[in-house]
Amino acid sequence: MTNRPKAKGTEFETMCARWLADRLGQRVERRALHGTMDEGDLGWLRSSTGLDGIVECKAGRQAEAAAPADVAEWRRQTDAERENAGAGFALLVLKTKNVGEARFGRTRCDLTVADLCRLVGREPADVSADMWVSVDLDTACRLVGRGNGE
Repeated sequence: MTNRPKAKGTEFETMCARWLADRLGQRVERRALHGTMDEGDLGWLRSSTGLDGIVECKAGRQAEAAAPADVAEWRRQTDAERENAGAGFALLVLKTKNVGEARFGRTRCDLTVADLCRLVGREPADVSADMWVSVDLDTACRLVGRGNGE
């Protein structure tokens, strides 16, 4: 018997890994679960500012119609996984309703304001660690791949 939610999650993670690898021109791999010490769904991202990063992916109907409480929990989880991995930044990628493979760059991506600052080569002075922003995945890739607005 197939676990449909798990299969959808795996499919979304694989699509996300391929899309990021193509856009960033680097290796992006799905990670194995590490029990309570999970390190994100995707790894091996490297920013132009020299930071290693992880990606947490959320798919299915719950992600497409995410309630604020769900997003808050996923953000907390993403932060914990960044710490577990010792990563310099983390992206939370949420399956976006009516966005398929052809327009995958429009997929929602959340990151902390502190990570945003670090990705563009700035120190996140006086930025609360729990402040988050939402951008599309295309914008997130530009931040990871170019930094400093190059």
